Amino acid sequence: MLALKDDIAVGYSSQRAVLVDISDRLPTKYLNTKSSLVLFAVLNFDDDKGSIDFLREYAVFPDKKDIQDSIAKLVDELKDYLVRIDYQEPRSNISLQRLIGEKTNQIANKYRLDYPVKLVWVPTWKCNRNCLYCGVAKVTPSQVEEQIPLPVMLERFQEAVDRGVKLVNIHGGDPLFCYNDGIYEIIHLLTENNVKVNLSTKNRISEEKALHLKNAGLKRIQLSIDTTKSGLLEKLYGEPNYLAGFEESIRNLKNTGIGITVNVVISNLNYKDVPELLTYLSQLEVGQVSLSNFRKGQINSQDYSLDNKQQMWLFKEIRKIRKSLNFFDFTYTPFTPPAKSAAKKPVCDSGRISLMFLPDGRGCYCDFLSEDERFLFGNLKEQTIEEVWNSDALKSLLNPPPKVLEESGCTGCDGLEYCIERGFCFLTSVSKEMFSPDFKSMECFARKVDA
Repeated sequence: MLALKDDIAVGYSSQRAVLVDISDRLPTKYLNTKSSLVLFAVLNFDDDKGSIDFLREYAVFPDKKDIQDSIAKLVDELKDYLVRIDYQEPRSNISLQRLIGEKTNQIANKYRLDYPVKLVWVPTWKCNRNCLYCGVAKVTPSQVEEQIPLPVMLERFQEAVDRGVKLVNIHGGDPLFCYNDGIYEIIHLLTENNVKVNLSTKNRISEEKALHLKNAGLKRIQLSIDTTKSGLLEKLYGEPNYLAGFEESIRNLKNTGIGITVNVVISNLNYKDVPELLTYLSQLEVGQVSLSNFRKGQINSQDYSLDNKQQMWLFKEIRKIRKSLNFFDFTYTPFTPPAKSAAKKPVCDSGRISLMFLPDGRGCYCDFLSEDERFLFGNLKEQTIEEVWNSDALKSLLNPPPKVLEESGCTGCDGLEYCIERGFCFLTSVSKEMFSPDFKSMECFARKVDA
């Protein structure tokens, strides 16, 4: 019998199944209703007769051969998303009711799910670091901060579990500065229901914290380091002894069996140190390394981005040492050129596949825009996740009213329809208008825009 791989989450969009790889290795697959029903049959019946009888009842096929051909074609198309299992009982990953029931997608957008499969949660802005390039509204651990009560958050996450959410990213600030032991209770609720949790921290992980995280069911944690040079570490983080704390965290996490991902933020301050840093991390046997280029948000006072020449230098240097590194998962893409057309722009997950929440409970379109009221909506204190997901404020960001578009710099552009469908990058828009050219596709460069 076939089943979806563990990292494949199922979302739904107007009676269609959507397959989302929560590890971000595979592209999101948007199936039509007919293909969705074929997939349901494949996952629930271990013989041709069962699949054929089901599809004859729920889908339109001219004959038995057409059904068999459709099954073979879909299984081949989704071979990277499926795994063969030996279970005696069928393990269904697809809800038949969501495919044949009433259409619930309230926005005419084929990329938007009826309910998110990913959540991004910022439980606190508190942090004991003072990173030079930080793009969030962090506060010190001693400051008072508005937060959603723990019982309410547990109720909201139970809703997420019941509705099929498969990934929760938790970052900050530093999430280990909130809810005391309640953060472990939330992680446990998620992990015991097979929800993958990604926790990011720059905090020093003591033996006690590592054990708490292990008992909560956390499988992997993300730590951060951007250089091994003590002087630059102090400049970047405001912490002269960061390297010693980082190595202590590695030891304590390894002793408990928690997997480690190390994130490196690459800026024009540290890019020449990255090859040496990668060798150091390889010697520590951390296993997984993520390299991310610095992005300037609303809060960053300075732009530490690499230019194309610096990125290409780093790309070539990494290629020289790549074979000597023992990471099981490691990639670096120097830069992403604009799409040839808006129809080829990457789809933004926000409001389509994923939903983000801030410490005070408000939904947020993008963590780089968390200080801008125009991109905040709803509140988990009074609303369920589903209510926030279907709020008018979020809908207006995804499907802007005609009057708003008339006043934008995008009026009359041939790619406008696709930008609405796939998402504007509000962070890179060239003016203060919400909907304006973002230079994510070549149409933007073809237009005369007042920057």
